[in-house]
Amino acid sequence: MFIKSKQEMDTFCSCLTMLDNTEKVYVDEDERWGYAATIHDGYHQRIALALVETFLYHRETDWIKQVAREVYYFKDEEAIKRIAELTHTMIVGDRYEEAKEPSLPRQRITKSFQEIAAKHLRVFYDAVIQFRSSGYKEALIEIVGDAIEEYKLEEEYQLYVENLREYIGKKTVQPQVIHVIQGQDFSFYKDEGTRFSNEEINAYAEEEPLFLAGIGKQEKNITPLIAMSPQKIYLYGDQPSEPKTLTVINIFQERAVYLPLHQFPFSRY
Repeated sequence: MFIKSKQEMDTFCSCLTMLDNTEKVYVDEDERWGYAATIHDGYHQRIALALVETFLYHRETDWIKQVAREVYYFKDEEAIKRIAELTHTMIVGDRYEEAKEPSLPRQRITKSFQEIAAKHLRVFYDAVIQFRSSGYKEALIEIVGDAIEEYKLEEEYQLYVENLREYIGKKTVQPQVIHVIQGQDFSFYKDEGTRFSNEEINAYAEEEPLFLAGIGKQEKNITPLIAMSPQKIYLYGDQPSEPKTLTVINIFQERAVYLPLHQFPFSRY
């Protein structure tokens, strides 16, 4: 086994030891190839897995960023960093769902190392990456493209939230507290426990030209809260990451508080 980088060789040896702590790895410096590791025959599957982990740890992020720059022409480093994070989420996310197979990039880089480790007594790590990774690169380009689409949606969402923050920032804060229960549509309650009727909610939505802030009157969950502009919003439920709820919290920030449903102080009937 030959690897040019000392750091990558150290990672490889650590990974191999984790896979089989009885395997002894002897490493010597090599004038031409950097570092040479001597490993007993018959360990090709574990060698392949250790090589994959070494590649993922040291090189994959740089490859993702390179794709973002050279294939999709991104220049902003913060954007590239976020795209890399989203790509990793897409690639690694299905590792923890047993019903799914590993993502395509993972399958292809693993296959490359498995084929080489099974057929050759001498494995040149850097050569495998240079000459046997085209399938992995193709799959990576596709998944980075998906991550970029997700990034653009995030950007649109942030702009939407910022517009609404600016809009409510110009409104007079009303000295009232609104209680909201999660559901397919929110249920709104006054601070004394009375539920807002549909007529009342629609009346609030008709009061202001909310389309100027990028929100339509037909929206039944966020529109009433923006129209009322309450001093405090208490949201109750069992799904703190529910999208509508997160949007309200992102817009109103410290004026919005999320609580478990059992803390709702009134009767819902």
